[in-house]
Amino acid sequence: MVQEVKEICRRNGVKFVETVDNVLVDPSLVGSHVNFTTFYRRWRKLVDTQTIGEPSSKVFIDIDEPSLEELCEKHGWKIPEDRMWRVDWCNRRLQSFDFRRYAAAKDYPHLDGTSKLSPYISLGVVSVRDLFNKAVGVSEEFVRQLAWREFYYYLKHKHPQMRSLELKPHMRNVAWENSQHLINAFKEGKTGYPIVDAGIRQLKAKNGCIIG
Repeated sequence: MVQEVKEICRRNGVKFVETVDNVLVDPSLVGSHVNFTTFYRRWRKLVDTQTIGEPSSKVFIDIDEPSLEELCEKHGWKIPEDRMWRVDWCNRRLQSFDFRRYAAAKDYPHLDGTSKLSPYISLGVVSVRDLFNKAVGVSEEFVRQLAWREFYYYLKHKHPQMRSLELKPHMRNVAWENSQHLINAFKEGKTGYPIVDAGIRQLKAKNGCIIG
């Protein structure tokens, strides 16, 4: 994909600047660490918090594609009323989230204790560096969670076979019980495990999603 973008830029006379922007530490710089604790110590020393400012000019290529609203109308999809999918919500959340409460509130689903910014980081809508700079010195527990996220990037970099093979041998060739009854129970939020069932019911009630 990167090579394709480079070629498009070259053909259109656009300068291509490549940078590691989805993680705070380039996985190739961490070295040979196999557990999170040693990874975290090394990662913490290597964190790059420098952010890149807005470009002096913005020129976008016009794309003849339908908007999200048009797609939703065409397929009969419901647009969430809270508009969490909008960029402006993401920016407001980054500014308003109380990182001081994170360690105490993060494990209680009935509290608004997590940032809810994970998908935005993944898609590059919000900078992981902006998030780190907001949390550092306020919530070390939140910083550790950012490190946990990057720990798995590091593992996939070091062990590319993880894409199709479990890293630990004893986790391979697990005989899964493919019971349609249990699958249906999960989809309906009736597994008997309250935390699982509450999450499924919330997804179905809040977003009108179809699971499975």
